[in-house]
Amino acid sequence: RVVKTDISEYRPEVRYDRIVSIEMFEHIRNPAKLMNRIAEWLNPGGTLFIQVFSHKYLPHHFDDVENSWMAKSFFTGGMMPYDGFYNELCADLDLKNIWTISGLNYHQTLERWLENLDNNRQEITEQLRTTHTQSNAPVDINRYRLFLIICSELFRFNQGRSWHLMQYLFESK
Repeated sequence: RVVKTDISEYRPEVRYDRIVSIEMFEHIRNPAKLMNRIAEWLNPGGTLFIQVFSHKYLPHHFDDVENSWMAKSFFTGGMMPYDGFYNELCADLDLKNIWTISGLNYHQTLERWLENLDNNRQEITEQLRTTHTQSNAPVDINRYRLFLIICSELFRFNQGRSWHLMQYLFESK
């Protein structure tokens, strides 16, 4: 069963064997609180897998919505963690494994997304105008295009060793 919902309001009716989160934790300001809640949602021995963007050493907070375009448009109130940030956030979850994936891999993904955006610009523009009536489609597409370019270069920097993907596997106690 796949559940797509506002995580801050989610109250499960059952417990789960597995919970998977792909690139969502960067948008959360208090991941420890969420991880403690998730631990309550898991069956004994249940697992939580998360994939997050990470910097090798330093966190980056997206607080300044007045001056940071990235904070205002994409990661409002979020935090890009550092390598190992999630290791000990939740007393009710045991860390079972960690994987680091080179930023070069994600750079290639972003390049394909940029290529797809460019190849499908007319269709995307029409879709935005139809479904998001408040959208200024050309501006929104250009913002997203700039986001993809910036992120692609960021993950390519230093041969993908500074910014990369981290994957964590936790098990409930």
